[in-house]
Amino acid sequence: MKRLILILLLGLNCHPLFAKIDIFPFRSNTQEREWREITQSLRCPKCQNSSIADSDAMIAEDMRRKVFALQLQGKSRQEIIDYMTLRYGEFVTYQPPVTPVTLILWLGPLLILLGGGIIIVRRTHYHQQKDMHQ
Repeated sequence: MKRLILILLLGLNCHPLFAKIDIFPFRSNTQEREWREITQSLRCPKCQNSSIADSDAMIAEDMRRKVFALQLQGKSRQEIIDYMTLRYGEFVTYQPPVTPVTLILWLGPLLILLGGGIIIVRRTHYHQQKDMHQ
């Protein structure tokens, strides 16, 4: 009886062993390597911090299938990434292009910090001069 309970408990902890694995009929090792590189370079829209290769989300599974289908159509790596970007937005790439919006996101905090520093220096300088004249 104890063995049965132990086996059942171990079976409950082994559910990742039954996870679904993508199986695609790749034409060559080069195609498989390229597929792996592309799926590693695309971010899962649901998981956000995982690539579609590492994600178990349904949308990531769909995206992996689409990458394979586009490869079979003869699309290049860049064409596949462009398709995914057009369909899911710039978020799916780990290296979004530099645009005015991304510049604001990157430079905005720096400009605010710099502006705050200037204000502090000016106010300090103003108060020091005011104290000297009294």
